Amino acid sequence: MITTSTFILYWTLPYFPQLFEDRVLEMTAYSGYGAIFPDYPIFHVILFFLWILAAVGVFFIQDWGRHLFAAMCLLALIMSPLNGVSITNPLETFLLDVSATLDGVILALVYLSPLSDFFGEKSSVKTGSYSH
Repeated sequence: MITTSTFILYWTLPYFPQLFEDRVLEMTAYSGYGAIFPDYPIFHVILFFLWILAAVGVFFIQDWGRHLFAAMCLLALIMSPLNGVSITNPLETFLLDVSATLDGVILALVYLSPLSDFFGEKSSVKTGSYSH
């Protein structure tokens, strides 16, 4: 839930310009300059809700949730060099770093740890035959 909270906070920061100096806001207006991929606001809204859906799926230990979460992380990596110049303020940078680190931890947990056994469709946990 921490990674989801940092993610939501990051995505809502632009709606609170009073948190930043005017000069910082002027500089961040150039973020995205030279982007190969067009910047459509609806695309950001769809991505936002897909990230939230993925986080909910992982939280409730759904197999589709971990796959959607991994796909969203992969999409973010692929899109990164296509988004043009990136200008972020210190708070945004902090939130992005925390979120990216936690995303990596979550991916490792849901795919590489014993916790991954809880996710499959035929998990022994769901059938009640899990033992220590």
